Amino acid sequence: MRYVAAKRIILLIAASTAVVGLAQLLYGQGKGSVISVSGEAREPVRVSPSERDDPWSAEEVIEPDALARALLGETKPIVIQVGIVHLYRLGHIPGSKFAGPATSTEGLDMLKKVVQDIPRTSEIVYYCGCCPWKDCPNIRPAHKVLKEMGFKKIKILNIPNNFSEDWAAKGLPTEKGGA
Repeated sequence: MRYVAAKRIILLIAASTAVVGLAQLLYGQGKGSVISVSGEAREPVRVSPSERDDPWSAEEVIEPDALARALLGETKPIVIQVGIVHLYRLGHIPGSKFAGPATSTEGLDMLKKVVQDIPRTSEIVYYCGCCPWKDCPNIRPAHKVLKEMGFKKIKILNIPNNFSEDWAAKGLPTEKGGA
């Protein structure tokens, strides 16, 4: 009987450790390090906007601190999250609109619906935050659709690693729920 109980406890500890490790991989550590699959700390990915071959220009990239300041102003940009819903519910930029993952036709249709009535001269800031943006499957299709729809003031939020590390861990405002 004790053997079975001890085996269950070990199994629970192993499962808990795996869940924590997965969460660290997905959402980062917050203090400038990311846990690798091997469990070792590694430096976060830092890619400057000028080093990428992306569809946006350097002028279309906004830093987290600059967006946080802009959201305190009188004329606020429209902020749109183009990632997955569970990340939006866990934490997003206050006032941001969820527009679905831009990797699917359904997600792109949802993005089009969210922005359809917005004047094309409005400033739109979009972000995903699911993973390092050099690998993000959502931001490039979203940028393309917004450009095709005629928006003139599009900015992408510079989230080199993930939302948790590059926004929330810096103490910038977040809210939970919604969508």
